[in-house]
Amino acid sequence: MNEQQIYEQEKSFQREMVDKQQAGEPNAVYADSLREEKITNIISQINPDILLEDIEHRIRGEKKNSYTKQWELISKENPICISEELVANYISFLGAYLSQNTSLSNFSETEINNIMEIVVEYVRDDLSDNAEKYGLCKKEFIEVKTTVKRLVPKKIGNGMITYDAVEEPASIKIMSKEHTDYREFDRIGHIICQSTFSVLKQAQNGMLAKRIFSALRVTESLNGGQQKKGLELLKFW
Repeated sequence: MNEQQIYEQEKSFQREMVDKQQAGEPNAVYADSLREEKITNIISQINPDILLEDIEHRIRGEKKNSYTKQWELISKENPICISEELVANYISFLGAYLSQNTSLSNFSETEINNIMEIVVEYVRDDLSDNAEKYGLCKKEFIEVKTTVKRLVPKKIGNGMITYDAVEEPASIKIMSKEHTDYREFDRIGHIICQSTFSVLKQAQNGMLAKRIFSALRVTESLNGGQQKKGLELLKFW
């Protein structure tokens, strides 16, 4: 069944609902209300601002309270200490991928795999290279006493200079312990990669775009006087 056939079926169903609604049938009114709410929810979920905000809270180790709808720390006794630089870097990086352009694109399976490969490599390299700066790696050093040789110039006859090797006491720092929080590596990596993959998967073969615009086309064709209502849902673009 092609896109046009799906559109015709939806249009036929919605026309039937409109006829019943005009006849005052309660079920039709309820069904129409649910349809509009469903479209609104789908569109709100792909709002890039909401997506990035959700990821930022999760990286910080927070969860959304299902009752208050507020973000709260998972563990108030042992809160996760996340570098602000880490959060800013990843929100900036993800902004290029978690956007309305990506959600409503038409990606092939190969294109999705290529993008995910780029994301995975970036996360892996960035966390490894900047682990200490992000506070994910702590190193302990010990001071070791040693001696070093220093060349000291010495004048000899006829204006010539020679050098003597003189030993002097010195101390050097040697790393004794290194603790890397690989569990935190995995947690951040999973949040970023899974969020990106979910958005890309919705855009595979333009699935999400087809669903949204098909629903809007049906609504607009059946409610000519209310066409702006559906389009206003996309105003954040």
